[in-house]
Amino acid sequence: AAQHLFLPALTLTLGTLAGISLVMRSSLIDVMTEDFVTTAKAKGLSDSQVLRRHILPSGLPPMVALIALDIAFVIGGAYQVEVVFNYYGIGWETIQAIDNLDFPLLQFIVVVGGVAIVLANLVSDFILLLLDPRIKVT
Repeated sequence: AAQHLFLPALTLTLGTLAGISLVMRSSLIDVMTEDFVTTAKAKGLSDSQVLRRHILPSGLPPMVALIALDIAFVIGGAYQVEVVFNYYGIGWETIQAIDNLDFPLLQFIVVVGGVAIVLANLVSDFILLLLDPRIKVT
C-alpha cells in the first residue's frame, strides 16, 4: 500500500518544499550578514557553532510561520490529489457533498478545515514564543 502513496505524497510536498527552501535560504542569508554573526566568527567560534548558536535561532522564526501557513495549502491540495488519484477521503466526500447538495456535511468539512488551520497557527505562535526571546506574552 505504501508504494501507492509515493506519487500523491510527492505531489503534495514538492511545491511546498520548494517554497520553504527558498524562504529558508533567503532568511539564513539575511541573518549571516548581521553584525552578531561577524562578532561570533571574530571571537573564534567554529562555523558549526556559529550556525547552531547564532544563525539558526535567528533564521528559524520565518520558517515556522511559513510552515503553519502552508498547512492550508496542504489541506487544499489534498482535495485535488484525492480526486486526481481516485482516493476516497475528505476531498472525495466534499465533491460528493457538493454534487448531492449536502450542506450540513459541507459546513462540517469547512469548519474542520478552519479549525485545523487555526490550530496550526496557534501551535506556530507557541513555537515562535519558544524560539524567539524577543516575543513576550502580554
